Amino acid sequence: GGVAFAPKPRDHSTELPRKVQEMGLRVALSAKFAQDQITIVETLQELESTKTRELHTILDATYGLPRLLMVTNDCSSNLELAARNIPNCEVIHVEETNVLDLMTYDQLIIEKSAIETLEEYLKPE
Repeated sequence: GGVAFAPKPRDHSTELPRKVQEMGLRVALSAKFAQDQITIVETLQELESTKTRELHTILDATYGLPRLLMVTNDCSSNLELAARNIPNCEVIHVEETNVLDLMTYDQLIIEKSAIETLEEYLKPE
């Protein structure tokens, strides 16, 4: 026998409108700026090698290793390879920026060119 009114698999997920997502990103970036948790650098592409130890030393000396998010505009395989084994450190491309990552990490390091890309994307219509 079967089950009367058995549960049927459904997708109950909802999507936020694009304007609401953009507003959330604006608010998250404003909160990071107000709490002085954003560091703007000229470029993150100058890392010579893929050694995790070298990047770890630089980050430890400069920031003291909080939970760190680095946003780049151009893909840098050296930076991504060096950072992937550092705990609480993530490198993302500017198009992958989201509110959850911004709120999860304590410190945000962002390239100047990535800021220009974000400004272009987030400007009010």
